[in-house]
Amino acid sequence: MSTTHALAKASAADSKDAQKIRRAKIDGQGQRKHAISVLERIALIRSGIPAREFDSIARSVGFSKKELAEKLGLSPRTLSTRKDILSPEESEKTLRIHELFDLAKEIFGSETEAQLWITSPAYGLENQRPIDLLDTDLGAQQVRALLSAIKYGNVW
Repeated sequence: MSTTHALAKASAADSKDAQKIRRAKIDGQGQRKHAISVLERIALIRSGIPAREFDSIARSVGFSKKELAEKLGLSPRTLSTRKDILSPEESEKTLRIHELFDLAKEIFGSETEAQLWITSPAYGLENQRPIDLLDTDLGAQQVRALLSAIKYGNVW
C-alpha cells in the first residue's frame, strides 16, 4: 500500500469519526444523547466543524455572524468566505461559545435569559460582560467558573 493511499484511508476514517461527532444530538432536557469525550472534541476541532454551525450558533446567542466573529477575535471577512469547514482555531472558539451558552441556558432556564446574562456586566467577572471574555481560553475558564458558582448557589 502506498503512503498516499494509506494517508487517504486514514483521512477518510478520521472524516467519518468527525461526522459522527458532528451528528451528536441534544435531547429535550439538554443532555447529549451521544456525549463526546475530550479526545473526540479534540479530533472534531482538528478536522473542523461545518461553517454553517457558526451562523447557527451566532443566531442562538443573539448576535450577527460579524458581531460574534469580532467578539471571538476572528476575522468576519475570512469567516464569510468559509463555505465548508472552519479552521481548527475557528472551530475551537465556536465550540467554546456553544458549550458555554448551552450551560447558561441550562442554568438560567431559557435562551432569552442566557442571552441577557452573556451580554450583561457580571459582578463575578469584575463587571465585564461574559461575551467579552470568550475570545481567550482563560476568559472562558472564568466564565465557566462563574456559571458553576451560580449553578451551585455560590454566587460571587
